[in-house]
Parts: sequence; C-alpha cells; structure tokens
Amino acid sequence: MNNKYLSLKTVVAFNIISVFLLTLFIINNFLVSNQIFQPIDIRIFNLIFGLFIVLLNVLDIFIIRELFNHIKKDYMYKLKQIELINMREMNDLVREQRHDLLNHMQIIYGLLKLKKYDRLEEYLLEFGKETEKLKPLVNTGVPEVDILLQFKINKALRLNIDVDLTIKCKIDNLKINPFDLNKILSNLLDNAIDATLELEEDKRFIGVSMFQTPMDYIFTIENSCKLLGKHTLNRIFEKNFSTKGTSRGMGLYIVKKIVEKNSGKITVDSACDKVIFTVMFPKN
Repeated sequence: MNNKYLSLKTVVAFNIISVFLLTLFIINNFLVSNQIFQPIDIRIFNLIFGLFIVLLNVLDIFIIRELFNHIKKDYMYKLKQIELINMREMNDLVREQRHDLLNHMQIIYGLLKLKKYDRLEEYLLEFGKETEKLKPLVNTGVPEVDILLQFKINKALRLNIDVDLTIKCKIDNLKINPFDLNKILSNLLDNAIDATLELEEDKRFIGVSMFQTPMDYIFTIENSCKLLGKHTLNRIFEKNFSTKGTSRGMGLYIVKKIVEKNSGKITVDSACDKVIFTVMFPKN
C-alpha cells in the first residue's frame, strides 16, 4: 500500500516538473524570439530542455504502468480473498449438514432398534418438515448458481431469516460466466444476511428474484435492515466505504466492477426499512 502511494506521488511530481519545464521552454522561446534573452547556443539549449522533458515523460509512463500493474494485482488479490471465503463457507455448510444428517440417522436407527415406532413416526415427520424447510427448489438453469443459492438460502434459514425465492426465468443463456455471477450474488447475499442479523428475528427477511424483460435479465436482492440515509446510498459502491468499520468496503465496490465489466448495471434503493439491489444484464 505504501509503495502504491509512493508511486502515485512520484507520478504527480513528475507531471508537475514536466509542466513546469514545458512552461519554461515556451517562455524561453518567447524571450528569444523577442530578443529579450539569448543563450549562447539556442539549439543546444532547446535540445537539453527537450531531452529532459522527454526523459521525465518516459519515466512517468514507466511508473504509471507499474502503478497500474500494482493496482491490478491488488484487485485480483481482493477477488481471490472473496472467492476463498465463499469456498470455506460452502465447505463448512456441507460438513455441518453432513454432521446433522449422521446425527439424525443415528437417532432414527436407535428408535427403530428400540421398537419405539410411535416416536419414530413423530421424529420422521419432524425431520421431513426440517428437510423441506432447508431445501427450497432452486433451478436457474446454471448448476453453479443453483449450488450457491442453495447454500446461502440454507445459511439464512438456519439463522432464522425468512427467505423468499422467486425464479421466473432460466439464465443459462446469460453471457456472464457463472464464476463472475456467483461473485456478484455471493457478495450481495452475504451483505443481506449481515444486515438482517442486526434486527430482531421476527423482522429478518431476504428476497431473491430472477426474471427477464424483452431486453434484459434482472436480478433483485432485497432485505430488511435499519434505515439507510441518502448519504450512505450515494456512497455505497465506493471503494473502502463501509458502515461496518475499518478494513471493510471492498465487496460492493468489486461487485460494481464485475457488473460493469460484463456490460451490466447495478442500482440500489431503500424504502420501508428495506434495501433493494437490482442487477441488470442485457440479453444482446
């Protein structure tokens, strides 16, 4: 980070010096043309001035290129961090569900062995209700997206967050690759979950919908939350801006970059103690 700021300061300094020298060069030629100032050899003088300006600009271009590469590496590092967090989260959820399933199987086997058939029937009915609750139908036409949504929705349900999922179209013809789309959805859903956890359980809600118009595929993710001010909404996609403290604020910035990279558009709105993110991708 310090190297980045140092490079930026160097670029600014070089540009200031170049402008200053160029200004001197113009003034010098004006003075010479009006015979106010006359160096010993005007050609050598202009050559030295010109070479110095060219040298500064070459160094400036080199530093800008290095600065660009540094920023790009930093951006890719942030993306990898988000990807790693999502993979760890998915892995934890799989292990948790596997552990729960093994526990349920042991209890069912125990009741069966003890011939407690009435209790076994009650337990199986309850287990069926719980399984149905944790497995809403997810079918977007893209398996990678289905898996991500399944995990995130199950996580929200386990945290006592009411979830409404509405899929009105298949997105298998969407041009954006599943890897980028999952980064977008993952970040938005994580933010939605974090925001609802600040509320009482009976007020926790997340809505996810996917639909299409003749021109666009549209995704909306809304969640109940504390009222957001206009100032927050206006800055919500800014780099390093966060209402959750320092060392945050990269998620939505990266989301916006990925959306724009894929010719899409993202907007945010807040009303009635809800925040709504809308992502649109053109069909053509």
